[in-house]
Amino acid sequence: IRRQPRDQAPRSCDPMRFRFALSRVAAASPLRPQARHNSTSARFHAATSASPLPDPHNVSNTLDASTVEAIVKRLEERGKDKVFRSLFNYFDLIPGDARVLEVGCGTGVMSRALSKHPGFNGSITGVDQAPRFLEVASELAEKEGCDMSKTVFIEGDAHDLKSSLPEDEGFDVVVMHTLLSHASHPKTVLRNAFSVAKPDAKLIVMDGDFAGLTYGHSEPWIGREMDRALVTATFNKPDVIRHLVLNMDRTGWSLEGSRAQTVAEIGGEASFWVSFAECYAPRVKASGLIDDEIVDQWLEDQAEYLAQGKFFASCNYYTLIARKPTDGEPLQKDDD
Repeated sequence: IRRQPRDQAPRSCDPMRFRFALSRVAAASPLRPQARHNSTSARFHAATSASPLPDPHNVSNTLDASTVEAIVKRLEERGKDKVFRSLFNYFDLIPGDARVLEVGCGTGVMSRALSKHPGFNGSITGVDQAPRFLEVASELAEKEGCDMSKTVFIEGDAHDLKSSLPEDEGFDVVVMHTLLSHASHPKTVLRNAFSVAKPDAKLIVMDGDFAGLTYGHSEPWIGREMDRALVTATFNKPDVIRHLVLNMDRTGWSLEGSRAQTVAEIGGEASFWVSFAECYAPRVKASGLIDDEIVDQWLEDQAEYLAQGKFFASCNYYTLIARKPTDGEPLQKDDD
């Protein structure tokens, strides 16, 4: 998002022009992918813009090399953001000597941070479906001085963990950091985690309630359409955290507690939600969710709000803490 001069007032929106464009989008069903220029950014977003629109993180093991590298860059830039790192607010729940499994570890941002966390001397196994993510995770873990005798990254499917992990005594703690909002079948993932956890093991699920993700805009109805489009283009299960509270017991886990955190950036300083908009707004365009003209002006408007100290973006994140009963078993499999 490019900052505009502070003495430059925001452009006024033409409601009739935007309503016409939105009416065309609303009439289009199913969503139609549009042809994009052959840039790296365009390939990243066009690669998963078919109908129905797949979540790019859900299909990360099927993407071409340039697209994967674009995602790697995004994950690592996000991992350095102080707002994102504030979401590691559950490290105090993990015993210092625990054997930890991170499901959907990506490039290992959380695993590497936990490995270096003061007081943690346990072991960490990260599992992800994308081989390149795991290569980067191992390279950066070694470079950052993580104890590689206690930090390992393994290729595997979150929906079938037993076939990926060695048969042993199991894990003390299972962590899923912003995983389930991208998963195809969240309850299946939880049941698989249950099967590789020790009796009395702890489950930590941290995810956003992305159905409530919102940016400010001077025309509320334009803002609502862009909020909806960004969520649709990015998350396979944007409201998964709500349903987990209702259905955790059906996966064998017993919910014990929760934490809540609002990630909001307001005024003239923003990083986390600015980079999110820059990364995924092109995907909204590539998928045909909203007319390109609306997306472009929305981005320009957000830059102007930021320059004038009027930026607003917010989403609630929740950490669910559950326990594996010593004699519990998952209930019969049902639909996610």
